[in-house]
Amino acid sequence: MDLKTARRLTESHLKSLLVVLLVFGAAFITAVVRLGKWDEALRDRDTILTKRELNVQSRENDLQQREKAVSVAAAAVQQERESLARQRTQIEEAGERVSGQARQAKVEDQLAQMMNDFSALGIDLDKLPACDDAEEIKRYRSAKAKMDAIEALARANHLSKYFVRDDGFGTWDSRGCGDRTAVAQQSK
Repeated sequence: MDLKTARRLTESHLKSLLVVLLVFGAAFITAVVRLGKWDEALRDRDTILTKRELNVQSRENDLQQREKAVSVAAAAVQQERESLARQRTQIEEAGERVSGQARQAKVEDQLAQMMNDFSALGIDLDKLPACDDAEEIKRYRSAKAKMDAIEALARANHLSKYFVRDDGFGTWDSRGCGDRTAVAQQSK
């Protein structure tokens, strides 16, 4: 091909070629601009996602710190509960000791009052009343009943070594009179 022909072909197609190049160039530039905008939008989204991830990580760290604080507080509460349970047990035991001591003191006071009432009767249980004195027999039986009540209360409260008399006689005359020695010998 010669140069003229090439020139003529070029001139005749140059306009079309320029138009095609301009169209492709414009399309390319438009595509580049759009890709730039997409890239910018992706970077914005990536920035937003990064901020959200940092926010989530910050919240997770806060949550972990709160969980640690809650577990420490729960352990402290558990220790306090155990301490209170031990204290309650000690208080209950002390209360039982005190109430036992108070109960025993009350019984001792009651026994002392009963002993005073017995003494006020002025009866010696080792000496039986005469059979012809009804009033003395009545007082003797009353004194014997009081002494039996004193002994029963003392035994029931484990205080018998302090309040129970041991007279060596296992029996007595049901009438409440006569010679004790004779009564003891009759029962043998």
